[in-house]
Amino acid sequence: VLAGTMILANPLLTGDPVGATPLINALLPAYALPALLFGAFAAAAGRRGAVRLSLAAGIAGLAVFWMWLGLSVRHAFQGPVLSGPALTDGELYAHSAAWLAFGAALLAAGLWRRALVLRYASLVVVLATVAKVFLVDMAALTGLWRAVSFLGLGAALMAIGYAYQRFVLVRPTAPARDGTAE
Repeated sequence: VLAGTMILANPLLTGDPVGATPLINALLPAYALPALLFGAFAAAAGRRGAVRLSLAAGIAGLAVFWMWLGLSVRHAFQGPVLSGPALTDGELYAHSAAWLAFGAALLAAGLWRRALVLRYASLVVVLATVAKVFLVDMAALTGLWRAVSFLGLGAALMAIGYAYQRFVLVRPTAPARDGTAE
């Protein structure tokens, strides 16, 4: 999957059409399904104590799902053939928004499952999104797209910071001297 689908048979590089229907097309079995299988394998390996195998499968699943997400956004803007013209401002913004939503979903799953590894994966995705917004979007986007991208990123980072303060960095309350909580 990693060498074949991600590199050799990547429709972005080959120019092969992936189908006209958004989300339900050739990208689904080629990228999304293997990503989910990697995730399930990582969880099963983690339960059995195979930490390195679990980590490797989790990273592979994250990479393949991230590729599916990016190719799906590209499909929404380019149609069935993904090797089309350069990215538009709207497509650049959509990639950033999708990445940020992916990071937020990983954070939510990490909080819900109490899984530190998912929260770390969320951090990687959010940091990559921040880097993309500042290094690519701010240079390439113009006018309103630049302002919306910057404001959207700021709002999302504040929301993620609030979620961490509220649910992750919770300090237990110290009992009062009379034995009740303060």
